[in-house]
Amino acid sequence: MKYAAIVLVIIGAAVGCATMRSKEANPCDSAAGHGSHAVVCIDASFTKVDPEVVHVRSNEWLNLYITGSSGDLDVQFTADTPLHHAHHLGAQDSHHYKIQAKEVKESVHRKYRVIDRSSGREIDPEVMIDP
Repeated sequence: MKYAAIVLVIIGAAVGCATMRSKEANPCDSAAGHGSHAVVCIDASFTKVDPEVVHVRSNEWLNLYITGSSGDLDVQFTADTPLHHAHHLGAQDSHHYKIQAKEVKESVHRKYRVIDRSSGREIDPEVMIDP
């Protein structure tokens, strides 16, 4: 019985840890920036993005953030853009959008659209997916 209780505690802890999701810090809000990750920072007024053309390598993740961590972000890519399905991170992180590039043999350059669902403002930046 003692061992059964220990096993239940371990299983409960494992399930609890697996279901907890820590909120990612918004790299667009810090002076430290985002390092070498493919990150797009969208200003809160939806008038510009940085960088205007983002480079992402095959199979790497592209993260898009609204500066200030507010707003309701939607991102639209054309069907021929080599990307896996997008991951809008839910109501708590509606300012963050994450998507993974598919593997490509040569560079692919496409426009995409970022939309603030709250205001309806849109920007049409570009993505370059490199091998």
